[in-house]
Amino acid sequence: MKWINKNRENQPASLKRHLTTPHHNYDNYKEKDELRDALLKEQGFICCYCMQRIQEANKNKMEIEHFRPQSIYDGTNGKPDLTLDYTNLLASCKGNEGSLKHLQHCDEHKGNDEVEINPMNKDLMGKIRFNAAGRIFVSETNELDKRLNHDLNHTLNLNIQTLVTERKKIWQTLEQRMRKEFGTKNPSKSFINQKIKEWSAQDEGKFKTMCQVAIYYLEKKLKKAV
Repeated sequence: MKWINKNRENQPASLKRHLTTPHHNYDNYKEKDELRDALLKEQGFICCYCMQRIQEANKNKMEIEHFRPQSIYDGTNGKPDLTLDYTNLLASCKGNEGSLKHLQHCDEHKGNDEVEINPMNKDLMGKIRFNAAGRIFVSETNELDKRLNHDLNHTLNLNIQTLVTERKKIWQTLEQRMRKEFGTKNPSKSFINQKIKEWSAQDEGKFKTMCQVAIYYLEKKLKKAV
């Protein structure tokens, strides 16, 4: 996961128009591909949870994720209606849709459950850690951290083996590059900063898959750089 700089100004014109029509709701909003496109561009074409690349803004390639679930935040039972609130909408991958439950992840595995690990919260995203084994986690110091790890491991299923393997590969590739460039010596700050810049940048509006894994690794190395 990485921080998503959510901006209501990025919502598409079709959604703004729809919100002014009588009896508007999520189901009768017919221009969802325009919404998908806006969400993907805002996120640099990666999933809001696992950070895998989402290639196209259509319903066969991605889900419109309601961070606060539609089934709860629909304007009933004293809850606000967030079903068309742009600040509640994210782009999620398909998460192995159609597979057995234990093989699903992201929005597909989350379903109607609520999570606290909010990719739009910069402070919470600052708690995210990765390790050489490819796992994503939060260092536990309090009850909130335990709940965040439950979200990562169970509700979102982000430590499913396929995702762990992909993150581990990125980590190992960077380690190999470091050894090739510097051997047993500490890397230079200029080299590390250049790599951070590369992994933080968007190529034609698109982040690299799981870019935050690389950025986390490189920022750790930067502390030891010379």
